[in-house]
Amino acid sequence: LKLQFLYLIVPQAPTQRLLMPKKHKGKLQHRTKMDAREAEDLPMVGGHPAKPTVKHPKLYLALFSIVNFVSYYDRGAISGCLSTIKSDTGIAGGADPLSDTQAGAVVSAFIFGFMVFSPIFAALGGVIRPSFIVASGLVGWCIACFMTSMARTYPMLILARSLVGVGEAAFCGFIPTMIDDFAPPKSRTRFIGMYFAMVPVGTALGMVGGGVLHNFNQDGEDEHSPVKGWQFNFFMQCWIMLPVIAACIRLPAHLGTGSALGADAPPDCSKSNSPSSPQEGDELLDPEEASPAADPYPTAWQAVKLLARNPIFIFTVLGYALYTFVLGGVAAWGILFMEQGELNTPTNLASVTFGLSTAVTGIIGTLIGGWFVDRQGGSKGNSGMLACSKFNAAVTLVSVPCGLFAFTCTSMPVFLVFVIVAEVLLFTTTAPVNSVVLEAVGTQMRTYSMAICTFFIHALGDVLSPILVGAASDSFSQGCPAYTEEAGCSNDTAHGCKWIKDGSDPDSDGLCRNEVQLRNAMLVLYASLILAPIFWSIAAVVVKRRIREEERGAPPGDEPQSPAFSEDY
Repeated sequence: LKLQFLYLIVPQAPTQRLLMPKKHKGKLQHRTKMDAREAEDLPMVGGHPAKPTVKHPKLYLALFSIVNFVSYYDRGAISGCLSTIKSDTGIAGGADPLSDTQAGAVVSAFIFGFMVFSPIFAALGGVIRPSFIVASGLVGWCIACFMTSMARTYPMLILARSLVGVGEAAFCGFIPTMIDDFAPPKSRTRFIGMYFAMVPVGTALGMVGGGVLHNFNQDGEDEHSPVKGWQFNFFMQCWIMLPVIAACIRLPAHLGTGSALGADAPPDCSKSNSPSSPQEGDELLDPEEASPAADPYPTAWQAVKLLARNPIFIFTVLGYALYTFVLGGVAAWGILFMEQGELNTPTNLASVTFGLSTAVTGIIGTLIGGWFVDRQGGSKGNSGMLACSKFNAAVTLVSVPCGLFAFTCTSMPVFLVFVIVAEVLLFTTTAPVNSVVLEAVGTQMRTYSMAICTFFIHALGDVLSPILVGAASDSFSQGCPAYTEEAGCSNDTAHGCKWIKDGSDPDSDGLCRNEVQLRNAMLVLYASLILAPIFWSIAAVVVKRRIREEERGAPPGDEPQSPAFSEDY
């Protein structure tokens, strides 16, 4: 029992010299010989044969996709009910609503906790089993969502949203590497694409749920409901995630470790009549004698130094950060843009329309991107990274003018056509860009790669964009929010002021806004996306140079080696 528990928690690496009784020596050697025979027919990854890790990869893909869907539903729900949160007297601390900057901070609080703790949990992957970290993170995520549903003040809401981000940080870096472990080589990009397709789908349906359910128990006076309408989303998420947590607790312990199933499996103590602990007189066997040598798990500082000298990783992440910056700002403010801008869309209609369009474009775009890359030869190796980087740069370059035109439209049908085209093009890059992030490094660096990538795309992306778009919107308001009465607001036509009421609540007092303040802020936001194809093009040039060096027989010059690590890293 002790060995089984240690196998669940502690990774078996050369630095973890867990001794085993001699009676298990035969079983371990047998497994090693089986691995050697099976490896002959398997593809090579990082100089070592790739090994199957699960019997039903599509089942595990579905489980992880549900996790990703629910976690992104949570993010979308915040955006969908942001206007209600702004006017909640308990959260705002009085009759005056939250400013756009304060409302943007509610969205960014989650991202802050998420990005700060992602590298920390990645470092723990060398000490604690990734499967255990994932299950523990899901439990913490549920607790934080429950805190969000019970928040009654602005500081409590900010704290709860930060802790939701911490919980998600525990599993965000490990799940993509687990999928990369068991995905069939010919379907690798599609597997990664299916997982990341849940990002726009979950976000979009969260927007719909947040926009529709906010009407329920708005004042919190319903004695049969302990939560307000906008908080019901987060209360519901806890119960939905419970059966998923139960399934994740049973995850194979080797997933995400980069180790082989056979060579790293624990001794089968359940079939032995004797105790599993070492007995007197037993010769103890070090696992290194029975299994192939594994690369040591790098420390966080070693991983950062190696990634900092990897230009493919750096430029891919910079482009990804701009992608996240724009999508984060659009997700946070898209619904309010439709409500308070020149489109004059009611809250419920704006939530449903924007949410469903994002869901549809997310599914179509992500699957098209994964399918196209796999059809062109896949995302593995230098040729795969080159194809992915070129594809990302090309489609993003086309997306920018479509998005800019969409936010200048005053007609709902025209707006929807162009915003759908822009979003489909953007979402086609989701699977290829994540494939490059995983492929640019070796097996033991994948979790760090995803975690550090997560840190930077959020630190430079959707942590900043909701706040910056809100601040830009405030700066473009030309003093309109200073009016507290409809008469004064409506009379100030020189500054484009208009009185805004909640489309789902005609009796609300409303507030004064400049008609184009959010439009101008969104145009500035989307224009910044033009830098993403530049960074991805630079990454493609670096990969092309590496391919030419390999064709000449010279070692790649863009990835300096460290004595402590093999070329795999």
